[in-house]
Amino acid sequence: MYIDELPMWGMLGEYMMAELPSVKAGDSPVVREQGFLYTHTEFSISYNRNQIIEVNLTSENPRPIIAGTVAPLTFSVKWVPTSKPFATRFDRYLDFDFFEHQIHWFSLFNSFMMVIFLCGLVALILMRTLKNDYARYTSEGDAMELDLDRVVDTDSGWKQVHGDVFRAPHYLLFYSALIGTGWQLIILGFCVITLTLFATLYDERGSAMTAFLVCYSLTSLIAGYAGASFYKQNGGTEWKKCMLATAVLYPSICFGIAFLLNFIAVYYKSLAAFAPSTMLLMLCIWLCVSCPLVLLGTIMGRSTSAQGDFPCRINALKRPIPEAKWSNPTLQMRSPDSACFVLRK
Repeated sequence: MYIDELPMWGMLGEYMMAELPSVKAGDSPVVREQGFLYTHTEFSISYNRNQIIEVNLTSENPRPIIAGTVAPLTFSVKWVPTSKPFATRFDRYLDFDFFEHQIHWFSLFNSFMMVIFLCGLVALILMRTLKNDYARYTSEGDAMELDLDRVVDTDSGWKQVHGDVFRAPHYLLFYSALIGTGWQLIILGFCVITLTLFATLYDERGSAMTAFLVCYSLTSLIAGYAGASFYKQNGGTEWKKCMLATAVLYPSICFGIAFLLNFIAVYYKSLAAFAPSTMLLMLCIWLCVSCPLVLLGTIMGRSTSAQGDFPCRINALKRPIPEAKWSNPTLQMRSPDSACFVLRK
């Protein structure tokens, strides 16, 4: 249960050994396991002025569970004054003793630097290889585009489709909106995790959700910039539609799902239901903060990006897709004893 957002738990009942009367008269009582129900609950609440700081629950007075009997359930409350501040009310649930052990900082720093060194080395090799490939493809020009057979024989992997990697997709408008939303969610997750590490979002209920909404509204600038930049690079001209899709696509889906779940919660009279004023406030934050930032980011993205700014040229002709080689597997049983099936080409 919860009292003033503080969790507490206790036993409803348990199995214990008990003496039960025998069926036949004169026989000794039978000792066996019997279910018991705790019929009294004691709440111990520590308070500081008009604020609850700590709660505890104790289950008492067990009674055997017998069919046809009525067990009266009672409770009592014990109020205990305390001088603990309100900000430390959740400290007992965080297990701070675990973090008081000695941390081997040298080992952590050594491992961190080793990972950074290896990642930097791999990135350097990869970037040099890609840079040489980009230079070769750009310098050769149309000669490589017309000689597709030689490309297939000499190159492998992504190099076979280097002239089509940066080609604009069919649904460029919606794809650009998804690109911008993806960048926004990445930055949003990083900001929320950082706030959770360095801020006390667990003091009151709803603090994490409030931080999430504020960070989402502020990172809308990144969504508009990333979506418009990608849209401009691929030759898009309808930047107003791109801005509208970036601002509406993801929030409309989330708001629709939240409205449906809230309607179900209200129908079943759940405590998790949002008030209409809360839904209206979220809508106002989206209209007054998120949408203007998406507009500003879209203007910045289309102003700072250049059309066709790719590290590798795009072929005028699309590379033909080779036919897939389908195998004809046959089902065989190797021996009657071991049911082993073999797939042969």
